[in-house]
Amino acid sequence: MKPRAGVDPATYGLQDQHRLYSIMSVDYTAALADYGLNCGSFSAGNASSLQYSNVDWDAFHEWLLGRFSYAHAVDCYAYARRYAHILFSWRLAEIEGLSAKRHILMALANLSKFLGCYRKFKLMLEDAGVSWSSGSKNNFMSFFLNENVDVAFDYFRRIMNSDVDEDLKRLVRFLLLSGLRPIEGYMAIRFLNKRREGYLDEGRLLLCHWKFPEFSRNGKRCFLSVLTKDMMDDLMRPWTIWEWNHKKVRRRLHKVGLPVNLYLFRKCWATYLRLHGCEAEVVNLFQGRAPKSVFEVSYFRPVLDEVILKVRTVVEKLEKDVIKNE
Repeated sequence: MKPRAGVDPATYGLQDQHRLYSIMSVDYTAALADYGLNCGSFSAGNASSLQYSNVDWDAFHEWLLGRFSYAHAVDCYAYARRYAHILFSWRLAEIEGLSAKRHILMALANLSKFLGCYRKFKLMLEDAGVSWSSGSKNNFMSFFLNENVDVAFDYFRRIMNSDVDEDLKRLVRFLLLSGLRPIEGYMAIRFLNKRREGYLDEGRLLLCHWKFPEFSRNGKRCFLSVLTKDMMDDLMRPWTIWEWNHKKVRRRLHKVGLPVNLYLFRKCWATYLRLHGCEAEVVNLFQGRAPKSVFEVSYFRPVLDEVILKVRTVVEKLEKDVIKNE
């Protein structure tokens, strides 16, 4: 595993080091030795040394970097190094009950794809009775108590009433009203500032993400965003900061004592549209989720302009309820 090109490991922030140390125990940290961190030696645990030695970890690291953000690739790599013995021994039931269950499953799933045994991995998970969810009780707490629309609106107002700079407030407004993932919102602002031809349809008030491959990343896609007139006017005003990333957002929110939970706005957007009459298929389309049901794949063919008008009407209501009454 190699450091980012041109970056001195000694300059890594404390949060980066904390994230790496929190994932890797003292017995599993040689994976990070190339980062200039004093991490000790790696033990493959129950894994066969032959199986473990057959993995080209540097190639796996590069493979991850080509598909995910840097931070996610680092996390995934670290979990894969620590828990690879579970994959090699196929004792997948050991994962149940671990606090970082989803992170471990994600890491082992990617490692199995890299090694070409993903189908076997999925079958073994099923046979071992291991699921990705944390149980109905935790899902209930998440769905109805921790991440509902009122929580999202309250979080939005806390940001708007804080001392963060105006550009960040504009970014947050855009994420709330567009339903985009944060990284897609960052790219959208970058594209608008660079005046990418064909991206903004000013006549129909649309952002045409589907025309650009940057918005199709490892299964994460977005196709179209509906704007209101006020949204477009706000986006087209000059930006002091238009090269956004999660690190910049996190630093500014932490400075005023606020948590980072921008994905909450995407959930809020989807919930608000669904509760105000937009079909689930329409919400999925505008949030870039691939159709799964037979109806969506084979039969759902609405008139696009009618769908755009319907979505814009609800977004304008969301804008009035939250933005203009903040």
